[in-house]
Amino acid sequence: MVRNSVLNLLRPKKQTGLVAIAAWPRMCFCLLILILGLTPSFVLGQVTAAEPLDAGMELYRDLTVRAGDDPSLAKAEALSQLQSLGGNHADSRWLQLYLFLKTDDASHLPPEMQTEDFINKLIDVARSQGNEKIRMQLEFSKHHMALQKRKADPDAYNKLFDEYIDRAEKKGLIRFAVAMAISRAFNAYNAGSMTEALTLTQKGLHWLDQKVPRDDMQYLQVKTHVAMFLEYVEDREKSQQVYEEALQVFRAKKLRWSIADASFNYGVLLMNMKKYRDAQKAFREVAEAGQALKSDLLQGRALKGLGFAQYRLDQQTQAIDSYTRSLVLMKAAKEDPVAIADTYKLLAASYNKARLWQKALKAVEIAESEPLAMQDIAWEKGLQSHRVDAYAGLGNITQALHYSRRVTALADEIRSAEKAEELSKLKISMGLELEEQKNSLLTEQNKAQQEKLRTGEIMKRIFYAMMVLAGLVILLLGVALKQTLKAKKSRERVHRILEHIEEGILSIGTGMRVEADLSPYLARLLGVDDTQKEPVDMFAHLLEVADLSGDDRAIIRAALGACLGEDALNWELNLSQLPQELSIQSGAKQLSLEWQALYDDHNRIQNVLITVRDISAKLKLQNEVLQAREHASRLEQRLADILQIDARAAESFVNEARGILPSLRPKIEGNRELAMAYRQLHTLKGMARSLGFKEMSSLVHAMEDQVDLDARSIKQKTKALEILSEIEHTVQEYSEIIEKVYFRQSEAAGARALSLVDLVATSIVPIRSMLERAGMELAQVNVQDHVSNWPREWLDAVQILLLHGMTNCADHGYILPRRRGRDVKRQAALSIKAFQTADALHIELSDDGVGVDLEKLSELAQRLAFVPEPHETVADVVFMDGASTADQVSTSSGRGMGMSALKHTILDMHGTVNFRPNPMGQGSSLVVRLPLNVSRAA
Repeated sequence: MVRNSVLNLLRPKKQTGLVAIAAWPRMCFCLLILILGLTPSFVLGQVTAAEPLDAGMELYRDLTVRAGDDPSLAKAEALSQLQSLGGNHADSRWLQLYLFLKTDDASHLPPEMQTEDFINKLIDVARSQGNEKIRMQLEFSKHHMALQKRKADPDAYNKLFDEYIDRAEKKGLIRFAVAMAISRAFNAYNAGSMTEALTLTQKGLHWLDQKVPRDDMQYLQVKTHVAMFLEYVEDREKSQQVYEEALQVFRAKKLRWSIADASFNYGVLLMNMKKYRDAQKAFREVAEAGQALKSDLLQGRALKGLGFAQYRLDQQTQAIDSYTRSLVLMKAAKEDPVAIADTYKLLAASYNKARLWQKALKAVEIAESEPLAMQDIAWEKGLQSHRVDAYAGLGNITQALHYSRRVTALADEIRSAEKAEELSKLKISMGLELEEQKNSLLTEQNKAQQEKLRTGEIMKRIFYAMMVLAGLVILLLGVALKQTLKAKKSRERVHRILEHIEEGILSIGTGMRVEADLSPYLARLLGVDDTQKEPVDMFAHLLEVADLSGDDRAIIRAALGACLGEDALNWELNLSQLPQELSIQSGAKQLSLEWQALYDDHNRIQNVLITVRDISAKLKLQNEVLQAREHASRLEQRLADILQIDARAAESFVNEARGILPSLRPKIEGNRELAMAYRQLHTLKGMARSLGFKEMSSLVHAMEDQVDLDARSIKQKTKALEILSEIEHTVQEYSEIIEKVYFRQSEAAGARALSLVDLVATSIVPIRSMLERAGMELAQVNVQDHVSNWPREWLDAVQILLLHGMTNCADHGYILPRRRGRDVKRQAALSIKAFQTADALHIELSDDGVGVDLEKLSELAQRLAFVPEPHETVADVVFMDGASTADQVSTSSGRGMGMSALKHTILDMHGTVNFRPNPMGQGSSLVVRLPLNVSRAA
């Protein structure tokens, strides 16, 4: 049974999940009236002389009545009187006072008065006085203490209660018997058996109904228990009526504590019935009673319930005020920490509703500091949901996503626990059904035996046999009439179900005949006018309107025909031929079909029941949810990619991609300028790889595969355009995330690199990753920046230089030679130097790898017919399209376009680029020269 948080305020609860709250005011008074004291003197009015239930217990009765108005005052008065009597245990008043205090709160009694020996002494005193009522209560108290001492299981307590119920009934001690029945009911409640608890409580109320007036205190308390258990079994209307009857008497007698107790439970009931305004009135009545009794605890709990009602009515300002005052009062009253944590949780929900996100987060942090409360995973799930709402309200998407994953994990854990509980209940249910079958069989056997005895008696006495025969005939006629009426009602009930059920149901009999009982919903589903005179064969119509071929319809009919009149084996063999889903109206609607064979007495298939459901909306919703999840997953991956790098680098990539892609599509569609398109793709791939955008890099790599430079054509234009569209969509997603997540950071940081060091910092991460995957490391990067003011066009050129040059250094200087078995240094070192002369900007990128293989480059130059210009050497062959010394193509190198793209970028700026051995030692160098006047104008 699902309950909201307000149920934790006053009511006792089963000890599952959170440890049950130990001190709840309702049970303090219930224990006073119904458990250990269990005195037969709880009468508020007068009783009849015929049943002197309260004889000799006037003092106890008076104290009990006062406890219904002010328990603290009654307890203080009882303690004062007990102290004034001293140790005179033989005095009847002393025994009454002792029982009252022991029932209310035994901690007020000295420890020596709570031992088993002391209770035995009092039992002897009560026995000598002939006071059977007090003696039995004391005996029960002793046995109850013994069970507590040895930590007995619930069955032992139930056995003790049942024993004293029987003894009390036999001795005419009705009040004692009722008290035991109520205690037994609460045991059933704690075991989860609400129906049994209600039955026991109603039984106790029935006993009192015959003996005491309607304003009797015990009668009213039992009545409130009946109301509570009626609510638990979902009979809320009856529960409301019973609460109102009890409250009417409590108000007439001005019993403040009883009014507060009943009003609070009544308020909780109204909350569950969604009567929030009526619930507010009930909680205010509790608060007024608590104020009159000077009870911070009652006021605090009442304000918590009032706050929850105001929250449901969307009165968030009032709810926040109620919760805040409730916390002050409950803390002052030293309320249970779990209840206080629960109040902070409710306060967080109201703060979220009021858009006070920071206060909501603070309330959540306080609530989760209570470890006992956090043991309840359902409670924690609700609390973390409030945290997610608060972070979402603050715009902190990262934290919101983090805690939403926690909420999802808790929900999965709850569902697993619920499934395990359902499985356990199913096993128990199967066991109970087996026992019921056994009992039913024994009952039938007993009936048969009795029938034999009756037959023997008939044989002996003919006259009586005739009378019995006549009686049996009349009985059989009555039974037949009863069965006829029952069958008629059953048919009417079936017709009502068929008229209102949102499922199409039809039955196919022998000869493919459709039975008469059909659900009207089927006609509406298939668009058949059911008012027409001529009946429609609904099964034939279903096959006709379904999106099936003629062969499919024939197979379905043949499969059904092969099953009707046959055994279960035929059904198993042909069931796979019957479709589980169909579409109609050219796919506009999707139908789910369930086929069920109905057997006759000879285990032959008599009918086939077909259930048809419209699952179009469900499938549409599932598809929408799936698409939403896929989109969220993609965005989450994009966000994860961006979170690993600097926002400026990500924005620079998006801007560069937006500049390349519009000119790339017409080249692919028109099959022209493919060399330029190929270089643009390679540049885009290099940038994505340098930023760690693996998916983007793979997409561009696949796009490169579609460009055949030798044939000057696109291999598969349709597939190439699909890949290009996916690349554009991915760039758009990156752009959206950067705008939503990093726009502030971009504005604050300027969103662009300002120096050579900035560019190196954003480009070095993927190079380090490449080397580490190859079992090497980037030990040193030496940056010498002698340029005081970097223009934007210089930085763009240097970015491409770093992109392709550093990748080329890592691959050809270290990784590829090591794979070929050469002795390569494990610790790579790169050097980047920039300086400015009077007419040009100079950049040098060097490594200390294996160096330039001039012999291999000479062979490559000869193969490509490369003739060096005056300012070039044979090593500059690497800048030609398709020039590569790699053994195989990878996402990082091997196509021979990276250095070519670099050269074309430099040439567009009227500069020069050369590749040569490292003049400072081992390795190779890239040397770039950019003229100042052209660069600044570009």
